Amino acid sequence: MSGEGANGGVPTGRTAKAVFLMVVLAAALLALEVLGPRSAGAVGNIEELHDHEPDRDFRTGSVSATAAQRGAVSDLGATARWNQFGTPRSLIRYDGFLAKDVQGDDARAAARAFLANNAAVFGLSADYLRDDARLKFENETPMEGSDGHVVLFRQQFGDLPAVTDGSVLVGLTGSGGSWDVAYVSSSLSKNTGLATTSTGLTGKEAWVTAARDVGESVVPADIESATADRLKDGDGLRSDFTQLRVDGLSQEQQVRLTAVPTPEGGVRPAYEAILIEDSGNEAKSFTSFVDANTGKVLVRTNNVQQLAEDTGIEYAQVEPPAVPEPPNSQPFQGTFSATSCDEAPQNGPFTVAEGTGQVAVSANATNPANDIVLQLVFGGVVVAEGDVITTPESILYEPEGGVPPGDYFVRVCSFQNAAPLPPNTYTGFFLANDAADPPDGVPYPPEWDQFFANPPIGATIGSYPSTDTRDVICWNTLVYGDAAPAGCALDVANQASRAPWDVNTKAAGNPPTFTTIGNNARSAESWYGPFSPGPTGFRPTSATREYEYPWTNAWYESTNPADPGKGCSPTELAVPGEGNDISAATAALFATHNRIHDWSYNLGFTEQAYNLQDNNFGLTPPERENDPEIGDVQAGAVNGGAPSYLGRDNANQITLNDGIAPITNMYLWQPIAGAFYAPCVDGDYDVSVIAHEYGHAIQNRMVAGPDQGLSGLQARSMGESWSDLTAIEYLYEYGYNPTDGENRYAVGPYVTGDKQSGIRNYGMNASPLNYSDIEYDPNGVTSPHADGEIWSAVNFDIRELLMNKYDAQYPSGSGTDLQKRCADGETSALDCPGNRRWAQIFHDAFLLQQSSVSFLDARDAYLAADRMRFGGANQKELWLGFARGGMGIGAKSEGSDDRDPTPSFASPRENNAEVTFRAVGPTGAEITNFEVFVGRYEARAVPVADGRTTTPLTRSATIAPGSYDLFVRAPGFGLQRARQTFASGDTGTRTIQMQANLASSARGARPTATSDGTAGTGGASATRLLDETEATNWRANGPVRGKQVTVNLAGGAQLVDRVQVSALLRPQEEGDKFGDTDTQSRFSALRQFRILTCTASASNDCSNPTRGFTGVFTSPASAETGPASAGQPRPTAPDLQLAGFDVRDTTATHVQLRVISNQCTGAAIYQGDPDADPANDSDCTRGSDEDEVVRAAELQVFSR
Repeated sequence: MSGEGANGGVPTGRTAKAVFLMVVLAAALLALEVLGPRSAGAVGNIEELHDHEPDRDFRTGSVSATAAQRGAVSDLGATARWNQFGTPRSLIRYDGFLAKDVQGDDARAAARAFLANNAAVFGLSADYLRDDARLKFENETPMEGSDGHVVLFRQQFGDLPAVTDGSVLVGLTGSGGSWDVAYVSSSLSKNTGLATTSTGLTGKEAWVTAARDVGESVVPADIESATADRLKDGDGLRSDFTQLRVDGLSQEQQVRLTAVPTPEGGVRPAYEAILIEDSGNEAKSFTSFVDANTGKVLVRTNNVQQLAEDTGIEYAQVEPPAVPEPPNSQPFQGTFSATSCDEAPQNGPFTVAEGTGQVAVSANATNPANDIVLQLVFGGVVVAEGDVITTPESILYEPEGGVPPGDYFVRVCSFQNAAPLPPNTYTGFFLANDAADPPDGVPYPPEWDQFFANPPIGATIGSYPSTDTRDVICWNTLVYGDAAPAGCALDVANQASRAPWDVNTKAAGNPPTFTTIGNNARSAESWYGPFSPGPTGFRPTSATREYEYPWTNAWYESTNPADPGKGCSPTELAVPGEGNDISAATAALFATHNRIHDWSYNLGFTEQAYNLQDNNFGLTPPERENDPEIGDVQAGAVNGGAPSYLGRDNANQITLNDGIAPITNMYLWQPIAGAFYAPCVDGDYDVSVIAHEYGHAIQNRMVAGPDQGLSGLQARSMGESWSDLTAIEYLYEYGYNPTDGENRYAVGPYVTGDKQSGIRNYGMNASPLNYSDIEYDPNGVTSPHADGEIWSAVNFDIRELLMNKYDAQYPSGSGTDLQKRCADGETSALDCPGNRRWAQIFHDAFLLQQSSVSFLDARDAYLAADRMRFGGANQKELWLGFARGGMGIGAKSEGSDDRDPTPSFASPRENNAEVTFRAVGPTGAEITNFEVFVGRYEARAVPVADGRTTTPLTRSATIAPGSYDLFVRAPGFGLQRARQTFASGDTGTRTIQMQANLASSARGARPTATSDGTAGTGGASATRLLDETEATNWRANGPVRGKQVTVNLAGGAQLVDRVQVSALLRPQEEGDKFGDTDTQSRFSALRQFRILTCTASASNDCSNPTRGFTGVFTSPASAETGPASAGQPRPTAPDLQLAGFDVRDTTATHVQLRVISNQCTGAAIYQGDPDADPANDSDCTRGSDEDEVVRAAELQVFSR
């Protein structure tokens, strides 16, 4: 039901929009639905410059699944992966549903029936699984627009709920009494009672223990007060926690008693302790679970999060104009059944007088799971209809020329005649407004200026245009039948917000706030701390609701006579509320947060899925609201620059439990010596960055129920990816990018200046990564960002497959009318292009996942979500995309923290290629000890096949049809790339021709002279240049120019015509045997070099590196590929990895690699000081130590 109806052009179906007057009804219309809580703890830093401690689970051991459990899974025809408690982390049947026609009056009853019927799978009794006192129903979330539902149950141990782990999610589809179960994920414990009921610690003591565990110097006496069971409207605190006021900490701390399952110690009473600290410019926040008896920390999550109480949130900072009482309304109520709308009882008559300008009608189903349709009838004809999937349904009837006078009736019926769930009642109101203009004293509609994607992007740091390309967006472009003020480029009124963005929906009459405060978001200046508004808490105001302020590109254009650079001048920050375009920035962030709220709402991020709103309109308990997105604008601008830089070149999202207001920080960007070379721009205008951070809130609220977010290496990596995917999809659907030739699939091109890759190593549309590449980027092994690119590459491929599949019927061009209708939620995903179907699948899949989810668990959630919403129509494409990305049917992972998962490139839905690999040397001789990697990385990657007899692998592999990069390694033959295409059903042998590596230590080559013979500074570590792996590297200290390694080639005088050089770094190794224990900076990597040769003779044995050597090759200072390709904003892994170079043919016994520059000293963009900040010298040589060390991973030498 979409588009124009059959009733004389009257708008019908799921295209109806909410309007300003509808908010008058919202609070009264929505019945209270007691739902389960929800939240997450996650922060999404977009560059590892701002690193953070990983999550830690201190619980030891694991419980194995029993033979009986495994047998029960087999009886279901299912596949299970097991968690540390011996219950299924993921349970799915790849060829269909786990169970069909499960009986239950509703989704909740059917889900519990499935669990009880399959108790053997979980190692628990059926009685236990039926008992709501012990396995408590927590929440039911409908997959809006489908028959899918996700039901959450949580283990309860006496009075103590399990908060971290101890839950089970059941995904099922159906209605009435018959349900099909598609997927189950769990973190259930097979222990059903507490190990002890005593508590030796108080909540205060537990919080102190948690604080000390993360380095805080606190004692119980520092706790000045404790308050329990408090719930203040909008204070961002939860009533089920005890709030602690602690001396020295500006924000209130929180603690509550819960139960925590452990594999070895049973279920322990444990305090959930939330620490929040803002010391100077660096916020610290952890959620820790402290054993209530032993005082041991069981689980610790690094939130880098802050609660909202001390953020200075308040309503309008100006005296608002008088707001009139809402129009008189006429209530109605009734019941509906599984009958057609034509047969539904009519409410009325409601008499409309002559001169009426509009009629507003709204109705709310008491049970929000019921999908109702609302019709307005006049003279026996349906003149308007409301059907936007979610309750309440609303109609605004404003025919040209006014509303015809007479008697009107209202019908409420069930969508598609579906049998309603009890109770099948509804309430509603009918409003007739005599005014043809807005009510006196309320300017309408509100307007905002917004860069839809970003301001203009320059070619380099120093060439960003200051042309104002913003558009004006209005809540409505039609106002009571009249056109809105000229200049409105976009109408943003929609049912997801229910009211204009600047309205206080909790105040009588729903008045505007006249500032950047609303139901979905609250934005304010945050100059003096990156995690809370500044002392002024400045917000721009507008008595006319025209939030349109000058933008002068102030941060970029700023100057300082004391430092004659351009941009980033602290003089712009002298006057809070006036400088640095702060009003424009605050309005921009506020508008963007509202737009992403509305877009994600239409993908299922609703109140029942734990979204971010001050008012949940009665759909949740009151303690689950009060949590709009808090937007900190230009966070830490004044005191977050040099020398800490904690308020620069970053963005983050801080998302705690549902009912605790989340916080996002947008920062200023600035070049930083030896770290990051960003332009002087403001992140509050880069929509891809803002959407990325909001994406963290979406995923961490929707995943795993009320009190957990994503946790673990693979889970957090996917979190970074999902945020990137959120950003690119939002921009794509509305057609907002590119603005200046940037890659529309890059995140952060404006703030980084990198138009192709943005903040990442690769644009996701050009990524070669797959599941075998976990930890491929040595600078990202302690950060989820790089590994998240693996998930992005796979998702992008799936997205492309679905777009190609549906393009003939649903064209997927960016920004088309169809794309926009889908983005606005006006058209069902069933009638949308493939990219929107993909976006719907991954949002649906969030609801099915546990906290510690692996890539493979998430894969299965996608498959189940497709089956639940689309009937499994996309299984083939999903499997093909996952298989090409190494997550095929044979892939294995030991859980979210598995750093060496087993890849598989086979799809169960394809006629895969069955191939055998063979490697031969230059003479055609067989090479037996080769390894084949899929992709472009070997270091820390997992091979798919090998010729060795000491591993479980064989020479053969099963590979889904497609083209793949291969990387082949063999001792004595170096590393070689190949590109292979595998057709459906291919068989046979693929032969890889390899050349002898003359500089291989496996052949006897050895370093004979280095710049510094001391181990770790150029001596013994030089052997790592010759070991034919990028997993190790050589380092030399001191001024880098002229540093060298001379290699005595194996086999005497040889013809040399080609070399391969890698500057790829490795992760930090504290116990490195050669003493290179430092973190390896990207800027220390080799950039430009020379290759010299020498032939030993009786008079010269080539032992003197400066005697008898002749240059045969000088690498370019700047290039398209290889180590000299690195540029703005910093070197990346693909810049540094192995590259080949042809050299002048020469015969030699020795080859020398001589350094000209490293990245710091050799790239022009890293030299000089382009900004006007006198405290910041961004010249890499002057401003950092990275000019004093050089590293390279490989030198390989070849002959024809």
